[in-house]
Amino acid sequence: MKHLYQIEKTDNACAAFGRFDGLHKGHQSLVQTLVREAKKRGLPSVLVSFVPPEGTFVYTTEEEKALLLKNCGLDVLISCSEKEKSDPAALIKKTGASCIVCGECRGNKDDCAEGAPAQCAQRAIRNAARMLGIPIVMCEEVFENGKVISMPMLDAVFNRSDFDAFSRLCGRPYMMIGEVLHGKGLGRTVGMPTANLGLAPNKKKPPEGVYATLTRIDGEVFKGLTNIGRRPSVDNDTKISTETLLLDFSRDIYGKKIELYVCAFIRNVAKFAGLVEVQKQVQKDIVAARTV
Repeated sequence: MKHLYQIEKTDNACAAFGRFDGLHKGHQSLVQTLVREAKKRGLPSVLVSFVPPEGTFVYTTEEEKALLLKNCGLDVLISCSEKEKSDPAALIKKTGASCIVCGECRGNKDDCAEGAPAQCAQRAIRNAARMLGIPIVMCEEVFENGKVISMPMLDAVFNRSDFDAFSRLCGRPYMMIGEVLHGKGLGRTVGMPTANLGLAPNKKKPPEGVYATLTRIDGEVFKGLTNIGRRPSVDNDTKISTETLLLDFSRDIYGKKIELYVCAFIRNVAKFAGLVEVQKQVQKDIVAARTV
């Protein structure tokens, strides 16, 4: 799969357009339909992903989308500015699309300007395609507990730290890609070295808490315990950090790019009377994480 950060015209492409934040099962259905229709018509499949303006937090960065989509059969992923969707007809012509795959508008905040369904990107693309005489293929909606999977549904489970439900809606745990950075090294002094993860500035972090996680490093997966939030027991820093204690692991991974998967919420962040008390609590958390 080729990943581009600006639109390059592909003659007679089969294309789909949207923000696709979270890449939940509904988005995956659209991508699968896109790949299938492109193959049926003998066309390259092109997914145009709108990058929101600076300061907008996302569930899935463009780098993460590329990783999640790399084995799905998609030919091209284009990550471009959301400003491109202001003129849908020009956008379709710019990509060279001769077939459009769309999903239904659900009034989702990532597809509708200011929440107005009348300005829905999917609807605008369909209208422009009809005006240009380009065939439209609608993808099937995906349901969870009798309801169509949507961004508001994803928001609800994320905000209440229900990452089991998040995994069901997306078909995988919540993922964060980042580089392992040097921290203060306090955990190492009590035998609990942690990997401090540097994330993209626009990456949406789970609510503050302690989580059972999986970490993929150089193709291997390790169980872990991750603290997301402040560290009231060791300093007064207000910075929200993401620190993982990898279980049964002792390698030097500073500077490595790793994948962190959030599987389950264990407890809220709490203040303890020093590192020794933290260590005692962490031993309990490790038992809970292994159980998950």
